Amino acid sequence: MQRLQSEWARIPKTALLIITGVVILLAIVAIISKGQLPVPYPSALDSRHYWMTASGWYFANLLGLLVPLLSSLPVLVMESDVLASRRVLYLTYPISSLGLFLLRIASCLSFSVGWILLVEIIARIMGYSFHAGSDVLLVIPDVLFITFAVLAAIEWTTDLWAGLVVLVLVAGVGLGVRNLPFPHPRRDELVLFAARDQMWSWPLLENRIVVALASVLIAGLAVWGFHWHRRKGSYQ
Repeated sequence: MQRLQSEWARIPKTALLIITGVVILLAIVAIISKGQLPVPYPSALDSRHYWMTASGWYFANLLGLLVPLLSSLPVLVMESDVLASRRVLYLTYPISSLGLFLLRIASCLSFSVGWILLVEIIARIMGYSFHAGSDVLLVIPDVLFITFAVLAAIEWTTDLWAGLVVLVLVAGVGLGVRNLPFPHPRRDELVLFAARDQMWSWPLLENRIVVALASVLIAGLAVWGFHWHRRKGSYQ
């Protein structure tokens, strides 16, 4: 616990706290939205069928799309030292120990999971009953994929702008590109953010498993990039 507190103390917090405030405001606006909308699709993130109303539909989109995209922000904040070529907060292994590596990754990802749970709590306070456990499990593969994709881009290029470019590309592909593998069961598209676009099904679980496995591979790529630059002497 003491080591985790130490890692927390090293994280630049201002930007992350601002984003947390934005998430709270968006959640409140989404959940208090009333009335009927022409809803284009159901959502596995709303198992009690609140997606039939405006509030449930916005809620599912907030968790299924916005939260995974926001998951890149902790990485950008914690990797900002690459601009000065002076690494202070190593997110990637090898660092002094595997335990420290896992702690720093956990510190980074805790914001994303925390934002998901925060939206769930706000929904419950306002009278809705969403399934927090299943929502986290459905969204976390997207969070991991985007987090590690941005991290790998920054570690290989030592440039935050590369991470932002990857974020834009992932967002575009994640919304649906036709004629790519692992298509959405109702549309001939690759859908990264699949949880917000269909109900519980085996194709949905397949999508989640594939995205999670791809995330692990991308995390390994990020570690390799850090190690390559460290051996090359790119950092002071």
